[in-house]
Amino acid sequence: MTATDIPASPTPERRWDNGYELTREEKRFVAGHVYVAIAALTVGSLFGPLQSFEYSGIDFYGLLDPVIKSYYQGLTIHGVLNALVWTTFFIVGFTTLAVIKGLGRPLSHPTINKVGFWTMVVGLLTTAVPLLTNTATVLYTFYAPLEANWAFYVGLVLVVVGSWISGLGFYLTLGAWRKDNPGRRSPFIAMAGVVNAAMWQIATLGVAASILSMLLPWSVGLIDATDP
Repeated sequence: MTATDIPASPTPERRWDNGYELTREEKRFVAGHVYVAIAALTVGSLFGPLQSFEYSGIDFYGLLDPVIKSYYQGLTIHGVLNALVWTTFFIVGFTTLAVIKGLGRPLSHPTINKVGFWTMVVGLLTTAVPLLTNTATVLYTFYAPLEANWAFYVGLVLVVVGSWISGLGFYLTLGAWRKDNPGRRSPFIAMAGVVNAAMWQIATLGVAASILSMLLPWSVGLIDATDP
């Protein structure tokens, strides 16, 4: 038997490409998340070289005055935008794409996901004000006893809560798909995205709790200290 006599293997099913084409509105919605994420990554990354030069004894921060007044203000902006904003917006945007394309259907409650996105945007803008006015130079970990302006904490909570709201939209969409497809396995890419959203919500519970119960009340003077 020659090689030409061997029957060709059937082409494996491409589960990701189920034939569903995103609408223009869906593409713009996903792209909105990615644009904000990349903008945050770009701006935040600009401070990386400045930090390297600072360690080399070359201070470029003076050239940015009065917008950026110190090394630690730049370091805080760098950390918040790259470690928190970039990751959150990109993850939510990519998961939106994974759920829609993986399940081959639109979001079951798109308004919920839109509310989640705009909640995150409002949170980002709220956080940006104290960052740029040098009243939240607490690094991206924002550990006490470093204290930031209350708007910084409110903004971070809104970003986190917005991602939770988007997660709710993912759960409802997967639930609707399972209701319409009893007995079928959930597409892996969509299921993985939903599981990731659940893990994210669990992981950020502590962040929201610490801000709402300690840091935010402390920053507005309701409590004198954060150490119970």
